[in-house]
Amino acid sequence: MDCKQLIRDQELVNDYVKRIGESFIAESGSKAYPIYDGVMNPQLYAEAKPRIAWVLKEPYDEVDADGTPKGGDWPLSAIYDTENVYDNIKRNLTLNTMSYVTYGIMNNLEYADMPWIYENPAVAMRSDRAQNSRTEALNMIRNRKGHLPHIVVVTAEPLPGRIASIALGTGDIDCVYHIALGKLQEAVKQSGTEESIRQLETMIKGNRLKDISELPNDLY
Repeated sequence: MDCKQLIRDQELVNDYVKRIGESFIAESGSKAYPIYDGVMNPQLYAEAKPRIAWVLKEPYDEVDADGTPKGGDWPLSAIYDTENVYDNIKRNLTLNTMSYVTYGIMNNLEYADMPWIYENPAVAMRSDRAQNSRTEALNMIRNRKGHLPHIVVVTAEPLPGRIASIALGTGDIDCVYHIALGKLQEAVKQSGTEESIRQLETMIKGNRLKDISELPNDLY
């Protein structure tokens, strides 16, 4: 992958998104500008194996007193390009999850080996947003320009029922990976219902739910 070409392409995409956003705001009167996605570090990304892309749904970052969306007009890379990068990550559960999963995959580390994130494991699926993963997976498949990508979900969700809503059913998602599957199994056996135990066993035996440590091997 050509790093310079990647930077040029990203600039072109962001410029296009900005023009579309400005046109929409002029027509609708909205106060929410686009938040620009892209590669955080083009040089590292060009050299990385595997290359990981996170698909986010962050349409705006602020709201008025009446709940009207506003804000935006900044790139996600700005969160990392600052002296306060660690504070930014710790305050945001989405960035929190992205950072430790990416770091763990690239450095062959498990969840418990990263104490700076292990101290705050409050990452879970919202029941009203669980299906977003499937929707985004289908969008990536339909709009791809090359080979079919690996579509996975990484979570710390403690409820087997919510995990099952993504892991079971159609093949939109390749697999769901849990950051502490062993601990989840212990907790469900100790205090879960019969239905929760059955669901968890079904997902694991059917290779629909795996521990995060298995993700690097599955990607290769």
